Amino acid sequence: MLVKLVRDRDLNRTIATFYGSERAKGSARRSTQCCRFRKNEKFEIEHSDVILTVDNGDFVSSMRL
Repeated sequence: MLVKLVRDRDLNRTIATFYGSERAKGSARRSTQCCRFRKNEKFEIEHSDVILTVDNGDFVSSMRL
């Protein structure tokens, strides 16, 4: 699992870096996170990416770094 913490202003750019610019353009800004995972032929999770913004509203006050 890879967890990437980014500033809110960098979220779209980070999504584009991880998944491509078309995915970043198509993703609606409904939340402060993005998660994607890859499974093998046995449906076991082999890899997961989690992108979280660290400077966005109530999320900041509830997060302990």
